[in-house]
Amino acid sequence: KKSVLVLGAATSITAPLFWVIASSDRWFLAEFSSNDVIGVYSMAANIALLGMMLNSSLTLTWVPEACRLYAQDPVATLQPLGRLWERLMGGLALAWLVIVAAGGDVLRLLAAPQFHPGAVYIPWLAGGIFFYGLAGLTNTVFILTNRMRIVVWIWGAGTGVCLGLNAWLIPGEAAYGAALAQCISYGVIGL
Repeated sequence: KKSVLVLGAATSITAPLFWVIASSDRWFLAEFSSNDVIGVYSMAANIALLGMMLNSSLTLTWVPEACRLYAQDPVATLQPLGRLWERLMGGLALAWLVIVAAGGDVLRLLAAPQFHPGAVYIPWLAGGIFFYGLAGLTNTVFILTNRMRIVVWIWGAGTGVCLGLNAWLIPGEAAYGAALAQCISYGVIGL
């Protein structure tokens, strides 16, 4: 029961931190740029979010299975879980590559011409999604060893990095700075 409560407490803290990271770019853009810039950026972000579907499906499958196998034999399952984790990371990296390669074309196909400049943000935003997926899969180690407190501190640090980068980059670089801030912030958390 205690493990479940600790996990629930950690996720009730990290979920709002995720929301701050995922939303604060638009807050800063609203302060330092125009509605047109926010619209172009948001459209590009929606294309990059295609990777989030893969992240969610992998995490929802991976975590319960990893917990089940680890509970059976913590020592014997470490190597097989590590190999599977490597393959899943390869899948996330491949998804990032596909989104980077096709994201601009998808944006041009689905959106009006005024949104097409957003294609330059997609690689950075998709990179952030990749690092978010990395963090999601890596959380398993902390779940299995009942050390979710560390995850809360990591997400807190990542949120601080995000807010600082948004305040620093967006006034001069606008949406491009927001995309960089997203990628770097999730990179700090993921790594």
